Amino acid sequence: MSIKRIVDTVSVSHGLTKVKTRRILDQVLSLIITDAKDRVVRLPHFGTFKTIERQARVCRNVHTGAPIQVPAKKI
Repeated sequence: MSIKRIVDTVSVSHGLTKVKTRRILDQVLSLIITDAKDRVVRLPHFGTFKTIERQARVCRNVHTGAPIQVPAKKI
């Protein structure tokens, strides 16, 4: 499912313009992303969002086989 499809479906079912629907959706997603940085966000029947921290690791360059240090990061 794409954001465009969500916007189209919600705008038709609620009688809103696509621009207004997109703004609402953008605000909801922004709020979820902002809150998920500090804590777990649970939306029943939709999903659970949280930030996890990946540890630093060593990977390999697929072309040369040389080791590459990948730093730790939050995703």
